Amino acid sequence: MTAPPYLDTGALAKWFFVEPKSDEFEKFVQKAGRGAVSTLTGLELRCLAYRRLRAGEIDQSYLTDAFSMLDRLVQDAILIVHPVEDTEFVEASSLLRRLGSELTVRTLDLLHLASARAARAEVFATADRRLALAAEKIGFDVVRFD
Repeated sequence: MTAPPYLDTGALAKWFFVEPKSDEFEKFVQKAGRGAVSTLTGLELRCLAYRRLRAGEIDQSYLTDAFSMLDRLVQDAILIVHPVEDTEFVEASSLLRRLGSELTVRTLDLLHLASARAARAEVFATADRRLALAAEKIGFDVVRFD
């Protein structure tokens, strides 16, 4: 069985908030059947939701529903959560040495790439142009939702 695609936070956010390419992302996940995320993804998604709450883009009820949906997707094993371990930090440092002189890669993006490798994903779904370039550079098949 092939590993599920890794879903970075920007891509996964399209499932929770109405954004450009939300429909395409939902179809992608439905076709895949499930997706891999890291513990980092859950934290980043919750931070994004609170940022949208503070900005008035969503209300408390929406926030509560979004968090319940996230918990349900994990409980139903539609989202397979991989913990970020110390080995991912080592891998992220290695990726920085490999990519840093030619690409702009942020710390959390490096951790997503390392987590995707640890999850043995072959496909990396993202809504971030720079992260897509880095993922392609290290051999992932990239599906973009930007």
